[in-house]
Formats: sequence, structure tokens, C-alpha cells
Amino acid sequence: MGLGLGGQLHTAVEVGDLSGPSAAGAEPLAALFARVAKPLGTAAMGGWLAGRRLVAIDGSCLDVADTAENSAFFGRPGVSKGEKSAFPQARLVALAECGTHAMFDAVIGAYTSSELALSSELIGRLAPGMLLLADRNFYSHSLWGKAIATGADLLWPDFRSEWAHAGVFCCVAAGETLDRGSAG
Repeated sequence: MGLGLGGQLHTAVEVGDLSGPSAAGAEPLAALFARVAKPLGTAAMGGWLAGRRLVAIDGSCLDVADTAENSAFFGRPGVSKGEKSAFPQARLVALAECGTHAMFDAVIGAYTSSELALSSELIGRLAPGMLLLADRNFYSHSLWGKAIATGADLLWPDFRSEWAHAGVFCCVAAGETLDRGSAG
């Protein structure tokens, strides 16, 4: 999309009417996201550490349109006195580049889905040369194994150790184990 001579707006592609019951649904948007959402950063832009692209996994909830279909599929969180929220909510778990903040892969599920469950579907999309940062919501031996199998390196909180209260992190290159050393 861009402005041409005389300030007229030009689009690269003509788009048909996307309103009403003839709308194509989520599939075209998912295909477009898969095609264009890629890591963007270069080493010169930052967001790299020791030759590895810094990426993070995290989740959030998003309000979606208040329709019966969305309410049935995504669900609504509870609010005070047993009532339900004004809008249905979707849970999103995404992989994002730390330097550019660009989301390059994501999974969306029902509000009742856990971040951990959704991340299982997403984690296999990592690649060698990435250093994945994760918070405590992603602590799982199974998920760790899936992430290491991709060839990516990991930097996750280590809740198994006696140093967990001191904020010790476990950083493992794919296929390696590290001596934890001292937290002091």
C-alpha cells in the first residue's frame, strides 16, 4: 500500500467484500501470517547474544468480538459475583524476537487453555541459532525436551534447584548440560 501521485492511495492487491456471511473466516489470515511473520532482526540491530537470535515465548489474553460463536469457542473469564466478562477472550502464546519485538509465530486457543498446553504446539517451530527466553509459566520437563530437540538453546528459570529462590536460571545449549555453580 502506498501513496501515488496526487496523494491517491494504491493497494498492491484488490480485496473483495470481507463483510457478511460470505467472509472467508480465519484461514486466509492464518495463511498470510504464516507467510509474512518471520524473524526480522540482524546482528547490527541488536537482539543477538553470542551469535544467537534472542527470542522469547509468552502468552496473553485478547478480547474478541462479542458473538455467540466466539463465546462458545473461546469462553469468557469470570468476574465478581459469579458473572462473566463483557467479551469472550482468546488465549495467545507467541514466539517473538527480543530485538525487534516482532511476533514470528503464534497459537491462539480458548481462554480456558493454559499457556503451557498451547506452547506445546508452538515450541517445535524453534530453530538452531535461537536462544529462547521463557518465564516460570513454561517450566515443564516435557516442553524443555521438545525445545532442546529443535536445536535451539534455552534460558529458563530453574525451579528444581535449591537456588530457585535466588533467581537462578538454567542455560543449556542444545545437547549440553551445564554446571550450575554458585548463586552467590
